Amino acid sequence: MSNEIIRGLKIRHLREMRNLTQDHMARVLRIDPSKYSRIEGGKARPSPKELEAIAHELGVPAEELASSNPVMVVVNNSNGTQVMTDPHHVEQHTMNEEFMRDMVGKLDSHVQELTRLSARLTDLLERQLGK
Repeated sequence: MSNEIIRGLKIRHLREMRNLTQDHMARVLRIDPSKYSRIEGGKARPSPKELEAIAHELGVPAEELASSNPVMVVVNNSNGTQVMTDPHHVEQHTMNEEFMRDMVGKLDSHVQELTRLSARLTDLLERQLGK
């Protein structure tokens, strides 16, 4: 895996953890959103100034984003944000991703059921009001 792809994945992961959009990041960096998307996709290399701005917005050292280490864990403590590498994080991330997919699937089925119930209630109300 290339350094650009690793960097892009780390940036995307941190951005998503902070509930930031690609458009927000592009505005902060004052670059075209498509360029920012290419940075996260590993298809464009950010300039040193852009990398510093990304790191600042995400609250991590630019050196961590620039490193070729594919794994990092962000820990918040009373002294601020610390970034450290941890090879066990890959397994944890995979489990969290599987858990989230499962939860999304369950929520999806609940939404479908609520939609059906809403349609039934609307039909019943229309019948009652029509009589």
